[in-house]
Amino acid sequence: MNQLEIILPGNCVSKKNSKRICRGRLIASKAFLEYEKSCLQELMFRRLKWSGNYPVEMYCQFYRKGMNLFDFSNMIESCQDILVKAGVIENDSFRHVIPCRPSFFLDKQYPRTVIILKTTEG
Repeated sequence: MNQLEIILPGNCVSKKNSKRICRGRLIASKAFLEYEKSCLQELMFRRLKWSGNYPVEMYCQFYRKGMNLFDFSNMIESCQDILVKAGVIENDSFRHVIPCRPSFFLDKQYPRTVIILKTTEG
């Protein structure tokens, strides 16, 4: 079974929340763009790429700074979009990625998102 573990540093930020209008277009929040930039730098530095078959199971473990309310589905979509933009996975469609059992933990000193990609069984 192929498996790849990815760690995205920082408190995961939803791409969908707090969008803003710029030159007549709706764009992601400044907080998301900063988070995305730091994640892309980390992923490009590590040169990670999924080498297994698709579809892939994606497990997300969110280690957050605080107990703020958040939406798992928005956080997962943010992670998928970042992985696609970095070239780690080909696409985030249902034919490529199956999100599985997200989990949440509190870690004020080292907020991060741990993503585990695994080949599907069967």
